[in-house]
Amino acid sequence: MPSPHLYQRPEIYAALRAPEPSLVAAAERLLHTTLFALPTSVFDPACGPGTWLLHFARAGARVAGSDVSPEMVAAARHRLDAYGAEIVPGDMRAIEFATRPFDAGMEVSGGISEMPDDRSLVLLLRAAGRNLRPGGAFLMVVSCVEPHDPNLSLYDGSIGPVEIGPGASGAVEYRVERHDRSARAITMRREVSLSGSTEHSGFVDRYALHTCSAAEFLRVLDAAEAFELVAAELVETGTALDPTSAWRNGEVLLALRRRS
Repeated sequence: MPSPHLYQRPEIYAALRAPEPSLVAAAERLLHTTLFALPTSVFDPACGPGTWLLHFARAGARVAGSDVSPEMVAAARHRLDAYGAEIVPGDMRAIEFATRPFDAGMEVSGGISEMPDDRSLVLLLRAAGRNLRPGGAFLMVVSCVEPHDPNLSLYDGSIGPVEIGPGASGAVEYRVERHDRSARAITMRREVSLSGSTEHSGFVDRYALHTCSAAEFLRVLDAAEAFELVAAELVETGTALDPTSAWRNGEVLLALRRRS
């Protein structure tokens, strides 16, 4: 039997990885900075169970999402059924929404860092650009590791416990298990703990993050030929970073503007 994986459990994932208020506020601030207004239409190329799209749909935006996981597509369709959202199966590197173009796109849940290489990132950026209007915004989170900086402490952390259903709660702990600097890869260990009235038991899974420094990301951005970089900030602390110089190790939130 295959080992359990959090991404195969949409409702547990939705509770444990619900949009954090600080990240929501940062995303809205950077969208306003990039668009000079809040978006009236938003897509998410790796939407998971649709929790980020739900935030914007409730604010009145037209929304669309895609995901490679059939379980996540079904969960997102259910969650957004009342909003007329376009939710489709598909690889984020090749998205083509029927309801394009959009004011904004965003993938800030970490899925982008699980793509295997820079070429995949170039394809994602080009696909995102095709679904945006000229001047549209794209927000993304990348896993940054700068050369000669051994500190990976911001990749360790925990969430919860949080309610995941009537009488049930869950928590998740993240730890760096291995860092291969030459391959630009971090192997993460994720332990999910569940208690109370739930049909599921806790489990451990692992996944790989493809990392980049600021200089490496800027080379990808140049190769994509679709966006300009507007702003960067460290997710953990909200610290603003100089978009064009070395960043700090950890998850970095980037705001891009589609070229006309």
